[in-house]
Amino acid sequence: MRPPIEEEIEAAEVEVADNHYAAMSLVTTRIAGNAVCRVVNRCNEAQESCNLDLSECQLMQIPDAIYLLMQNTHLTICDLSNNVISKLPPKFPERFTGITELNLSHNQICKLPDQLSEMKSLQKLDISYNSFVELPETINRLSDLCTLIASHNFIINVDFKSFEVCLKQLKEADFTENPLNQPTLNMLEEKLPFRVLYTAPNDEDWRDLDN
Repeated sequence: MRPPIEEEIEAAEVEVADNHYAAMSLVTTRIAGNAVCRVVNRCNEAQESCNLDLSECQLMQIPDAIYLLMQNTHLTICDLSNNVISKLPPKFPERFTGITELNLSHNQICKLPDQLSEMKSLQKLDISYNSFVELPETINRLSDLCTLIASHNFIINVDFKSFEVCLKQLKEADFTENPLNQPTLNMLEEKLPFRVLYTAPNDEDWRDLDN
């Protein structure tokens, strides 16, 4: 038989653990509740400004609620930066075709839906600080695109000649801090009708990516 004192100690430890988990659950619920309130408040603000700022909202995905909250708003600017979003759902560009500026930076996105090409008015696209290893082909179908920011990804190859053919309005493309391969760098030595920002390779690890 176990001494009574050991049973009392064990019971006390269980009670403390239960209280700890209950407290953590309460904190988590409050954080989630605050995030939801933040999204709703920002959607309400966007109904007046047509500028939806959902940056730093702890989003793992695009909330379905925004399609309802923004259904009567002609959205022109959308900021989804500094979240943990892993993908952009096809219905987002289908619903918000009038956006002119879209900021997806500082997320965990590695590809974009083909439906992005339906955003015919898009002039500025920021996909920096994500997980792209190649540039989505759908970007070539954004005929009004003027500025593309794709810095701080893992992009190796870019066909800038296709930009020249498809993106007639492009003025600047930012590919700094990407491990661009030698054929891509060679292409940059040719005359292009838009400005390209890039980081010249000086790290042997980057060069190894070509092999």
